[in-house]
Amino acid sequence: MTSLNSSSTSENEQPNPVEVYNEAITRIASLTSDEPATLTCQLTRTWNDTPTNEKKLYIETARKACMNVCDAIPPNAGEELFSATACPLQPPTSDDLVALMSAYQLAVTRNAKLQF
Repeated sequence: MTSLNSSSTSENEQPNPVEVYNEAITRIASLTSDEPATLTCQLTRTWNDTPTNEKKLYIETARKACMNVCDAIPPNAGEELFSATACPLQPPTSDDLVALMSAYQLAVTRNAKLQF
């Protein structure tokens, strides 16, 4: 079995996630003309506890990484694939459900809404 991590690690030692990620995304980006979306470090706190400016950096890196992958899958159609995955199609809503939701919205009293 081939390891993505080029540095040697003992059997008990866990590979560095940032190194493994950077090597993998660099290999994927090499299939395209994109620059790899590498990381300098991994989050050390929960997403909710991360400051907004730091979140923006991770969001941009994740977006670039997704584009690296999307550009590698379909030749010359990475943007279309990215758009399709970023905004997946919603399943069609039945006409009956639309009518029911409209009637609920138009109900004037709370009691009428409770009937739905």
